[in-house]
Amino acid sequence: MTQELKDAQRDLNYTSILSPRWYISGEEGLRTYGSGLEFRKLDSFLAYPEPHRIDIIATLRSQRNPPLVRIFEEKRALSIVCIADLTRSMNSGTPHTRIQDIAKIITALSYSASVNGDICGFFGYESATVIKESPITKDKGLKLGNRLWNFVPQDGDSHEGLLRIIPHLPQIPSLIILISDFLFEIKTLRKFLQKTNNHDVIAIVMRHPIKAMPSWGISYIKDSESKKKKIRILTPWHKNALRKQYEKYIHERLSLFKSLHREFLDVVSEFSFSVLKRFFAKRRY
Repeated sequence: MTQELKDAQRDLNYTSILSPRWYISGEEGLRTYGSGLEFRKLDSFLAYPEPHRIDIIATLRSQRNPPLVRIFEEKRALSIVCIADLTRSMNSGTPHTRIQDIAKIITALSYSASVNGDICGFFGYESATVIKESPITKDKGLKLGNRLWNFVPQDGDSHEGLLRIIPHLPQIPSLIILISDFLFEIKTLRKFLQKTNNHDVIAIVMRHPIKAMPSWGISYIKDSESKKKKIRILTPWHKNALRKQYEKYIHERLSLFKSLHREFLDVVSEFSFSVLKRFFAKRRY
């Protein structure tokens, strides 16, 4: 699948997904693209008596005298971290499994980071962190993508690894992309989001389409929190009940994202970069 992953490299430029705070001028150090410099702060003209630095708009808004000047510093590399759920529930889906979708995303992100001169890292977890790569060049990203494409979960369905990643995250504010079906305890998710409050976290919710289930037959139903399995005779009534239960489950997690002011992309059906691009484009406004 190397060619499909190579094609994915050109399907995403993450500079379009940064939230507005990375672009808008202000008192804090923010990211500026294209100039090779990064805005650091506004200061008094008396401290920096250089007329070409005067910010007329900021001066008028603040009504200060003497005027304000814009201070820039050399652009620092942006830190991007992709965290991927590699538990067994992610090893399903058509035409690709959710883990294979992750392979395409990390291949594209690493390529885009290399082009933009930024740093891209990756954590993939089961019960414990099983794959860690940082920094990822575009060549390493392609190798990692191939590894993930053929990855088979072995370590059960525990999500303890997600919390074990936190101490290894960059100290500086980073763009974190968390990809999962989020079929785990909500308290684990809440703890992760609260402990990464200094980062810009985007969640990509990879749903499982209930409509793909048969309407009749014998099924093994596993509770994602208790881990208990039950054998059920599946009927249209049971399928509808499972759909409602699953929708409630997902709604609770999406509500948590909203309450903590974390943005998310809800991938209801097949993943595509076009859906990802539309979501990311909206974040800029």
